[in-house]
Amino acid sequence: MKRAALLLCATFGVLLVPMLAHGQAKYPDWPYAKSYDSIVAAPDNNKVLYEDSKLRLIEVTIPAGATEPMNGQPYPSVYLYDRPMPDASKITDTKLDPSSPLNGQGAGHGSAPPDMDGPSCDTMAPLAPHSVVNNSGMPIHYWVVEFKRLDGRDMAEHWKEWYPWMVPPIPYNANVDASKQGPPFSKEWPYPIALDSASAAPNNHKILYADAYIRLVEVTERGESQENVHGHPYRSVFMNDLAPPERPAGAPAPPPPARPTTPTPLGKPGPYHKGENGDYQLDPHAVPWLHGSAGKPPAGMIAPGCNAAIPQAPHAHIVGGEVPGHFYRAEFFRPDWVTRLPQ
Repeated sequence: MKRAALLLCATFGVLLVPMLAHGQAKYPDWPYAKSYDSIVAAPDNNKVLYEDSKLRLIEVTIPAGATEPMNGQPYPSVYLYDRPMPDASKITDTKLDPSSPLNGQGAGHGSAPPDMDGPSCDTMAPLAPHSVVNNSGMPIHYWVVEFKRLDGRDMAEHWKEWYPWMVPPIPYNANVDASKQGPPFSKEWPYPIALDSASAAPNNHKILYADAYIRLVEVTERGESQENVHGHPYRSVFMNDLAPPERPAGAPAPPPPARPTTPTPLGKPGPYHKGENGDYQLDPHAVPWLHGSAGKPPAGMIAPGCNAAIPQAPHAHIVGGEVPGHFYRAEFFRPDWVTRLPQ
């Protein structure tokens, strides 16, 4: 059987994305020709903005009245929406294989924060080829983060191998003194922009891609360490390809962590916090951090998940264990979501 699959791949260019990619979380095979990959089959509609060995960020645009060529997605993904889609009755979606289990069944949905129109997100297994016709009067526009690798529950065993740059000592960076950094950035995020995560906590927040509309950030919370104080000035979608520890069948879900009775202290940034856990808050009177319902992993999968949120007040998370945390965040620069204050 394996030999036959390899022969099929060599003969017809079939892209068999393995159920177990590099020993990480499983996801279904994508048994279609490479020519159906969205960025190959429909490059005018699916533009690669960023790609590395683990993921790729794709901007999807289908103009009003346009037909997207038959295409699909070989990898599990998170869809990112900064606005509602056109009425479904105005969209025709033709499947290459109507009987395929990869036609979007079991997708997870993460709603927008309460009383807001966005952002929102969906989680999706690999998607079989399909062709979309946009019969509406408005363009279809969104982004897709495709995961070539899902870390799943294997972070503790493999993090030094997967993320070797996390192993060396953490460079020391002093916390930003917010009192010396200028006026508030916006009504939604009334803190100096110097506390933006990418500049205030560079050991933990790395910009992978940014343009005028969206920013993709890789977030690392190294083990036994406290982040620098930082915040998130924009509405965003958090994307997690890790999964919680597996529970025995029938075991109840663990209760949510108890709210601390005393504030988490601000310690020295870096590897000085073995055995501690917590989240220091710079502003104890900050607006509560709101987010929408969680987008659960696609049916039958343990990752990825997603969650849309409002701007987050400055904080500094502490990971007391040895295993680091790792996830991604997409931030939206929509001007109508940011009420800028005079500088």
